[in-house]
This record gives sequence, C-alpha cells and structure tokens, in this order.
Amino acid sequence: MAKELITVSEIKTEILRLQRKAQNITQKTKNSVLGEIILMMQDHDVSMEEISKALNRPPTKTPVPGPVKYQHPDGRTWSGRGRRPAWIKAMDAEGQSREIYHVADSLAEHE
Repeated sequence: MAKELITVSEIKTEILRLQRKAQNITQKTKNSVLGEIILMMQDHDVSMEEISKALNRPPTKTPVPGPVKYQHPDGRTWSGRGRRPAWIKAMDAEGQSREIYHVADSLAEHE
C-alpha cells in the first residue's frame, strides 16, 4: 500500500515525481509512434516533402474514390488514378499487361 502523504511538502514532492514519470511515459510513447510513422512512410513511399505539403495545405473535402478499374484475384483494387499500388508496380516491372486485371465497366455488366 502507498505511503500516506501527511504534509504539503510530501504531496508536492509526490506531484513532481509523478509529473516526471508522466513525461517519461509520454516521451516513450512519442518515440514509439514516430517509429511507426517512419515505417509507414517507408512502406508507402511517402517523402518528407509530401508530409510538409500535406501539413501546410488547407483541409480539403474527403476524396471520393473513383470506380474500380483493376482488381487483383485476391480482392485488392485500384481505380487507375493516383499512386500505383505495389501489386501493379510489380506487374509493370515484370512486363505483364495490366489488362489481365481490368474490370469490365459497371454499365456493360448491367446491359
């Protein structure tokens, strides 16, 4: 059981100790979060310049994803716009045609 604090001095000392402990925990948490952010940036080829631009631009409307243009057999999809996903990059590097994963137009499917 914790020692009972009797004097104001003891309470102030305990407050300082707990504040230091909280600062240590906060710093460890920040370091962990920063490590995760760096790994995610590396995994998704995000540069510091892109982060800087994103932080400095005004908020925009949430982008609406385009219709699916390509679909991998495992279910991953890509609209054909924006950054190429890893599976498309790998296919391009191997010289394969994207058309093997092209999804038929939804209008053609309903005709």
